[in-house]
Amino acid sequence: MHTGSSAPLAAPAALALAPAGDAVYVADVVTGALVRLPLPSTSSSPGFSPSEVAIAVVAPPSAAPPPLPPPGNAWRSLDEASLREPRALAVVDKELAGGRVWLLVAEAAAVVLVDVAARKVTTVAGSGHPGFADSTSHQLAGALHRPESIVALDGANYVLADTYNHALRSLHLEADASAPTGFRGVLTTLAGTGAAGHVDGSADEALFNFPLKLAYDPATAAVYVSELNDVVRSLSIFTAAVTTLASPPLAFPSALVFNPLTGSLLVADSDSAVLVELPITASTGTSSAMPMAAPDAAASPSLDALLPSPSSPARDAERVSRLRDALRECGLAAGMETRGIEALLEENVKLREQNAKLMAALSELSASHDALRALVRASLAS
Repeated sequence: MHTGSSAPLAAPAALALAPAGDAVYVADVVTGALVRLPLPSTSSSPGFSPSEVAIAVVAPPSAAPPPLPPPGNAWRSLDEASLREPRALAVVDKELAGGRVWLLVAEAAAVVLVDVAARKVTTVAGSGHPGFADSTSHQLAGALHRPESIVALDGANYVLADTYNHALRSLHLEADASAPTGFRGVLTTLAGTGAAGHVDGSADEALFNFPLKLAYDPATAAVYVSELNDVVRSLSIFTAAVTTLASPPLAFPSALVFNPLTGSLLVADSDSAVLVELPITASTGTSSAMPMAAPDAAASPSLDALLPSPSSPARDAERVSRLRDALRECGLAAGMETRGIEALLEENVKLREQNAKLMAALSELSASHDALRALVRASLAS
């Protein structure tokens, strides 16, 4: 959607509906901008057009943001502080916000709170430096690494998909008279150890592999999470148990939404270009879909079917994002233009195509589909 010349949008990555339903907030992961887009007043309105959309810039982009103050510090003006790679948004309960509109924003290595009307921001969790640690006191705010999604459990409690830490984190906002802002954030780990893997069971033992997007069902207190290894999992807030949902084979579950009217989970499977509906058992919060059959070596698909298509837009976009992240963390992205990153991506795709051909030859010698699949996953992760 084109929003006019005043819109600082280059790569919009997160959305949040305003409490009144009259606008949507959009965060841009590249420019660090946060904008407010008014929505059409009626369902018969023609929608957005460049001449009709008024952009209210909440957080102007900044090429070199200053050091991130620790959580609990005073509010900072958004005229002087911008957001850092915002990837997820959530609206804070109005009672907690004192009737104002507050937005929780997941950044590259922190969670900040934005007071929209006052155009100010404060840190509630994280230090701005990637890490994996829980809050242990009023002074120590824990650490995160590229949280990709936020869901609200209630007015004061939120769950984060801490993607690069392979974990689900809990953020609790509580009153704190000693803090200049009057409240503070408490960050703890719900499930995941920081290591990548796929293990169900208790939250203390469960392992995740790049958890991406979240959805929440308040009726069963179940948090649903999609992962980069093409599965959807559930975490029960009541029992602290992690379960893999039964579903048809998924290629890249890139988005989730829970439909309370039908009691089902909708999954956007980007690489397959389909929307999958998973019926959920109301009492347990687990999928009642037909379970996937165990792999049959005699009827195993070819390796080409297991490997994602090199031309898949969704997977390529994910590769671009993760390649850019890796370059930035290694300090190589400074001064590098986008076409340089795209050239590296193109070379990477060619290498993957060559690797696919080599692995296809190996598949003729392999008698174990499970062993072959492990090789594929190891190749994709390298």
